Amino acid sequence: MAGFLDFDPSKTNYKTENKPLPAGTYEMIIRSVEVKASKGKDPHEYLNFDLIVRKDLDKVTELAKTNAKQHGRHLFVAVWTLKDSEGNDSGKYDPKVLSHIAKVAGIPATDFGSIEEYMNALFNKPVRASVTVREDEYQGKKQERNESTPIYFKPGNDQPSYIGWYQTKYPLQAGVAQKLAESNPATANGQNPFSEEGATLTDNDLPF
Repeated sequence: MAGFLDFDPSKTNYKTENKPLPAGTYEMIIRSVEVKASKGKDPHEYLNFDLIVRKDLDKVTELAKTNAKQHGRHLFVAVWTLKDSEGNDSGKYDPKVLSHIAKVAGIPATDFGSIEEYMNALFNKPVRASVTVREDEYQGKKQERNESTPIYFKPGNDQPSYIGWYQTKYPLQAGVAQKLAESNPATANGQNPFSEEGATLTDNDLPF
């Protein structure tokens, strides 16, 4: 009988999760959104999006090199508040950026009463995201990291110069969407936007 800690180190790869996702287009789930701030003397506020590569699309041909190989992995994306004319944190987010994210997540035009309502509404919503890999240098060390900008507007422009997040091509199965809605703070209190009822799912059925 094998011991509790017996394993073959030649079959163990500890470095895989430390590497960035390969560049490409991924179908993902917005697992959570929270407000954070950079460290330092002049902190800058941002929304931290935790996206997970969906695992329910492994057999989709166009996603064979992205979702099929990387499902379950996390991608963290920061959406920063705008800076004022003096380069300081204004504490305000670009409404065009937040509106775009809501639109691609399938959320109808809504007047959110707070940033919490906005974040809750995005919980577990699917999006299609373009992911790139960028090399940075920090304290003399070069490292690769992912970048996935939802949309970018040059200052003073109303038309985007770049779009990186789109509506999903593969909507969630109704039963899956139902279960996710039940765990969503924005829809858990009797608000049910899905028509299918009585769906019984396990964690293995979830798309992440």
